[in-house]
Amino acid sequence: MVGERDLDPRDVEVVFLDAGGVLLNPDWERGAAILGAHGIAATSGQLAKAELTAKRQMDDAGFVHSTGDIAEEDGYLGWVVRATGVPFEPAALHAAAGDFEAEHLRENLWSEMPAEVPGALGRLHDAGYRMAVVSNAEPNLRDRIAAAVLDPFFETLVISAEVGVEKPDRGIFTAALERVGVSAEHAIHVGDFYSLDVVGARGAGIVPILLDTADLSADRDCVRIGSLSELAGLLRA
Repeated sequence: MVGERDLDPRDVEVVFLDAGGVLLNPDWERGAAILGAHGIAATSGQLAKAELTAKRQMDDAGFVHSTGDIAEEDGYLGWVVRATGVPFEPAALHAAAGDFEAEHLRENLWSEMPAEVPGALGRLHDAGYRMAVVSNAEPNLRDRIAAAVLDPFFETLVISAEVGVEKPDRGIFTAALERVGVSAEHAIHVGDFYSLDVVGARGAGIVPILLDTADLSADRDCVRIGSLSELAGLLRA
């Protein structure tokens, strides 16, 4: 079995990757426009920076729901806005959060691809690694993956809304393993939430790797990377 502290690339056959926060980030320009319509003056840059802090705060709070519907009155957007420090009226944020969720369901807001992603996936592919997406998301994630021209890299997309179970439940990982026909000891999973990705993958016997782009989780008991390019290096791709 692949050890978390002595990860041997020779033991890894399949790389599972989360979508939101790993392959695609929120379109904070759209998010800022939604907030602005309700009188909340947060810029896209402020939101993008605050999201990194907010994710750590959500992890510390132990949330286990998908990013689109975090179990909090104002959802994912509320956590991010509070992390910006921008002033707001609670009623305005609540209304904006409703619009944010509706827009996400209409046209997935996780739509901005980091520039490094295609190259890193290409390195993994060329090195012989098989890849699949395992994501707490809506079916419209398929459109976003296709629009980013990332679908050729993946054998399958395992989406919570389609399989009926969400991370950290081991069921979504079991479904992914069955689809690719690989046992847990030959898979790793890369995600950006400790409470969802690390806990979930580990519970299924899969080695988790936490994408920690802002280096906010040095205290976490798992392998961390700062980028997918670093992952490719770790796997000697």
